[in-house]
Amino acid sequence: MPRNDPMRDNIWSETPGIGTDFEDMLFEDIDADDLLWLDNVRGDANQVYRKIDDNTALNLKTNARVKIQPRQMIYQKT
Repeated sequence: MPRNDPMRDNIWSETPGIGTDFEDMLFEDIDADDLLWLDNVRGDANQVYRKIDDNTALNLKTNARVKIQPRQMIYQKT
């Protein structure tokens, strides 16, 4: 009879590519007021920004405005 092992039954932890919540795109391709991240990793170090205009984003944690090039790769949560 097969043995039930809950620690080994978790197929999601062993599947590559599962768990990424970010989609990469260019800063110029998103609309004003959209949320964005500058890196595609989870955690507090990867802070969230809101696009203000064509070259500016607002850090929602520190309220600092950051200049971003229109062709810079950014990430959005899917």
